Amino acid sequence: MSRRVCRIVAIAAGVVCLALIVIVVAFPPVATCELMYFDVSNGRIKREWKNSRWAYKTTIEETDYSRLLKKYGVEELPAEWKKAAEKQLGICRLSTRYLCYRYGGVAADANLFARALELTDMSETEAREWISEFRALLQTGTPTQVRQYVNELVRVLSERWE
Repeated sequence: MSRRVCRIVAIAAGVVCLALIVIVVAFPPVATCELMYFDVSNGRIKREWKNSRWAYKTTIEETDYSRLLKKYGVEELPAEWKKAAEKQLGICRLSTRYLCYRYGGVAADANLFARALELTDMSETEAREWISEFRALLQTGTPTQVRQYVNELVRVLSERWE
């Protein structure tokens, strides 16, 4: 090949590489992975949007369970974040891909627990006992144990409603 053709190819390759870098840096949503974490101590959800190397946006959201803890005046503990889910978009993947981790189910179970307690007419003392047991289980138990506990609560409450 002639020098002129090699020079044109090199310039074109450089322009393409530069354009990709500008797109990835200037427009993070084009190459984004959204990570979701569940705080087993306080019941909040943290969403983190990451460009290939760094987080460019982080939000912390209240859930039904975290609002229940606040309603009953339960002491807030230091956050203990567990990975719950991941969504990959853009250049990370050719199509959107969702991944759910074990603590994604725990976050759903915690919200089911909160909704079940809200729908009952149990005394505040009894509700505090259930909350205390559930919170301890969230921090020390496995996701399977959490699911079994919530299922037991739903069974007990459904027997009361009948």
